Parts: sequence; C-alpha cells; structure tokens
Amino acid sequence: MPFDPYLDIGYQCSGSQQLDAQGTPVHGDSKEAFCATNNALMTGYVAPPGADVFAGSTLYTPPVPGHATTCSEYTAASAALNDKLNGLLFDALGVDDTERARLASRPFMVLKQMRYAGDPSDVAAGRLGAGAHADWGAFTLLATDMTPGLQVQMDGNWLPVPPKPGCLIINSGDQIAQLTNDAYRSAVHRVVTQSSQPRLSTAVFTYFNLEATVAPLSRFVTAETPARHPSGRTTLEYFHFKLHESMDRGGYNAMSSASASHPAPAPGLCGSGAGFVDLSLWTSDRDTLVAQVAAAATQSGFLQVYNHGMPQEVIDSAFAAAEKLFALPDEIKGRTPFAGWAGGWEKEAQVRPSTGTADLKESFQFGYTSSCAWPAEADAPGLRATLTQFMAAAHAVSAVLLRALALALHMPETFLLDEHDPIAPDVQTALRLLHYMPLTGRGQGDIAGRWRAGAHTDFDVLTLLFQRPGQAGLEICPAPGKSDASDADIWVPVPPSPGCITCNLGDMLALWTGNAVTSTRHRVRAPPGGSAQAQQPRFSIAYFNQAKASTLIRAPRDDLPALTGRQFMEQAIGRNFAALAARKALLASQKSVK
Repeated sequence: MPFDPYLDIGYQCSGSQQLDAQGTPVHGDSKEAFCATNNALMTGYVAPPGADVFAGSTLYTPPVPGHATTCSEYTAASAALNDKLNGLLFDALGVDDTERARLASRPFMVLKQMRYAGDPSDVAAGRLGAGAHADWGAFTLLATDMTPGLQVQMDGNWLPVPPKPGCLIINSGDQIAQLTNDAYRSAVHRVVTQSSQPRLSTAVFTYFNLEATVAPLSRFVTAETPARHPSGRTTLEYFHFKLHESMDRGGYNAMSSASASHPAPAPGLCGSGAGFVDLSLWTSDRDTLVAQVAAAATQSGFLQVYNHGMPQEVIDSAFAAAEKLFALPDEIKGRTPFAGWAGGWEKEAQVRPSTGTADLKESFQFGYTSSCAWPAEADAPGLRATLTQFMAAAHAVSAVLLRALALALHMPETFLLDEHDPIAPDVQTALRLLHYMPLTGRGQGDIAGRWRAGAHTDFDVLTLLFQRPGQAGLEICPAPGKSDASDADIWVPVPPSPGCITCNLGDMLALWTGNAVTSTRHRVRAPPGGSAQAQQPRFSIAYFNQAKASTLIRAPRDDLPALTGRQFMEQAIGRNFAALAARKALLASQKSVK
C-alpha cells in the first residue's frame, strides 16, 4: 500500500520522511513505517459508543492475518487511555464541558508501526533514525521494545529515555503547547540508533477534533505573554501542513514504497495519441517529469503513466470486486440507484449528446463523503473495503501527478493537490466502475449507431483510467474535429498498456488555464455485432479528480467565468442535457421532414 500524504495511510519507506524541521540531517529518517488511522472520522463518519475506531471507509492494514483486528484492539485501548489523559489535562487547565466537547469529543488518531534498521546512527553525518522534532498532536502514546535510541532535549542537552518493561512513554505535542501558549511543552525528541539490532516501536498519535480550531486559552494570554501561535487553524489544516513539510524534506516519492522501476513500455503499445510518463522521475529527475507532463497537457491531453507505484494486487482486487458486483442481479444492484452526487448504479441510462443514444454499459459510482451510496455489505461483501483501499492508492498516484501538473503549468506545487483533498467535507472526487456488457444476442442493427461510450470530454481536472489487457476499445481524438461522433475525424486507439495507468486532463483544468491545456474527446467503440470481441465484456475503472465544491476556478482570462467547483459541475451537467435536448429536437425535425 503506497503512502497517501493526505490520509496518512500506508507504507513509508526508509528515507522518505525527514522530521527535523531545521534540516540538520542530510538524509531522510532511517526508519520504515506502516501508518493507519481512524480517519473514517475525517469523512464524516461518527462511530457509535464502543464501535471499532477503524470502522468506516478508510482503514488500511497490511495483508497479514489478524493484523487489522490487532490494530483495532490496540487503538481502541489507546483511545480509552487518551480520554483519561484529556480529562486530566482539561481538569488542570480548568476547561469547561462545552470546550472539552469542542476539542475532544471525536479525537483523531494515527497508529504508526515503525522499524529502525540495525544501522547505528551517525549524528555528525546527519544520519539519524528520526531527526529532532516535536509531535504535532495532543499526546503520543509510545510502546517500544527494549532497544534504546529515544532521546529528549532538555535545556539544550540530549538525554536518553531508556525503555522500561511494562511502561508506555507518553509525551505532549504541539496542540497542547498551542492551547497553553507554550506554558506546557511540546517535547523535542529524536531517535539515535546505537546497535546493530533493529528497533521496533508502535506510536499512537492523538489529536483534538479534526474541525476544532486550537488557539491559546485566554488565561495564558497576557500583555507580558502575547499569543505565540496563529489562531483559526484547524487540527486538519495543521496536520496537513506538518505532514507535507516533513515529506517534502524527505523527498517523498509515492512510488518508492511499492514497486521497482521499469523501463518505458514500447511506444507502439498505446498508439500515437498518448505520451508515456515515468512517475518515478518525481524524485530522481523532477524537471524531466514535469517536461513530460507539460508536453502531454498541451498536446494530446492523454498520458500513459508507468512506474506509478500502485500495487498490482490492489488494482486486480478492485477489478475482481467490480466483476462480482456487476454479476449481481439487476434487482439487487437497483437497491443502490444512481442519485446524483451520492452516486450509485445506472444501466444503459447515460446518453451522450454526441450520439443521442444510451451508452452500451452499466456503471457504479462512489465517492468519499458520508452521503455516498454503497451497496449493503450483505449484498456485496468486502466491496467497500476493497474499493476504499483502491481509492486511497489512486489518490496517492494522483497526488504526485497533480503536483507535477501544477509545476508544468507554473502554479504553486501543491495548488491543485490542495483543491482535491479527499478528507474535505465538500470533496467531489469520484470513483466509477464500468462494465461494458457482451453484445451477445444483439444483431448489428441493434447496436448500429451506438457506442459503448459516446464521444465526450471529462468534466474533471485529471482522470486516472484503469484498463484490462485484451479489453480494447478506447479511442481519442487528439485534435479538434467537426463532430464528436464523426469518423471524419482522426480517432486514435489507446489500448491497455501493461503496467500503465491511462490518464487524461478534463474540462475543469482547461477552464483553470484559459484553455492552455487540452481536454481531449474520447470514446469507447462498440465492436461489430457477432464478432469475437463483441461476445466478451469490457471492464474499466475511472478515478475522477474533481476540485472541491467550494474551490474557486478562476481562468487567467477575463472572457471566461470564475466558478466554484460545484457551479462548474452543475453547469457542465446542464450543458450536457441542453445539448442532448437540442440533438433530439434536430433528429425529430429531420424525421418530420422525411
């Protein structure tokens, strides 16, 4: 599971993070870690009393038998201890019940299991197990084996904190310092490994409520001690700021933890329309990667991304889940009907203005928000867990692409990434499973003039499309043409390329850049009725990076409108229906003339 820098989930390889804010080490921290979180709370999930804190949409643990259960039990016990610690803290600070509820009724927690390699640290050379840092939250609950290494800074000196059997090491973090205007310390500490034995530790980092702003209590702010911390920043905003800061210092690479580097596929594998992009260059040769993305953005608008680091088993599991889902009777699938922003199931109900006929497919759409519709667990066992894992992995890849894309377009590096936060309450990013049914039993007359997906552009900023080998049909029109559906245009096939994710840019980004980038028309051709290919299904999975509903999309041109993400989507859908109505009216008038 590659590390997701927004959800703080997944595997962090050694060297990917550098915690020392002063940049003293010249190397990333020499530890590897696996991170999980009760971040279902981030998406609006409210756990009932006594419920598994990991229940909900976004928990990931390694595929080790019993690991998820163990993590859940450990974190639940840690949550109970954290409640007691918060109670003692608030008693000492004289915090009333209303303020306690505002700060700690739904605490956010991160579980991190860490392994420090058996490689003694070299402080002078800047090689540490973990660089000097303070923790970002309220409390840290640390369990460690008997291998020493932890040190705390006191009055400019580094003092060892030796492990003791049966003891947890607990320290206060930045949020408590912020709450008390530094009257209570956020302890600075580091890990200096001293033996050839690996060091294992498990930390539970607790935070106040994600939506809570943390500012100094009035009793700690005086004329002599003015407020030392910015007010108005929520837990989530501070968490993201610190996480990105540490990953950027370490040269974080979403791909480095998941797959080895591979040479570029043969160009002929994907036709002439989509350019290959090696995402592993993000850490080794960022300028080249940005140049590759810039060329694709301003030319075809399509990319074939390889060395992306998304585990193949995660992709395969999602496709297997999609096959099982679509194999259910329509009656069961119909229990989750398509309902606009909430997603759901449709079958041969999407009609493109380019064709005027329904696409020969069915689809299920899902999202990150609590209002998203999911089939009942009894109807589709394991579906939500499998697809949520897939979505987190797809977001990790998207995070690197969005940063590279922003640089290619001369934007601040995290500009686009920040507007696609899957934790935000108004996130619009969506996942769509697509099933193009076999055309068995349908004659050529039944499918004449119809498409598995009619020509269209995507509404979003960036689409990640996952195709299966041997299931071709996708075509793109790299240059503007006369008609969305006409074969008079030049349509280039983009067959599945092993190891690649097919990516394309959408209408949102075109507006954002004043049409400096290409939102390319594409379609899925229906094979001739009776052909061998027509007797086979086609499956694909699309991950649509759509800017948040509240994001302001402002073009660098006065003649183009400034729209919020929600306004953009509503207008795009409205234009689609208007164009469809106009096409139907035209066809009706032509029939009446005949």
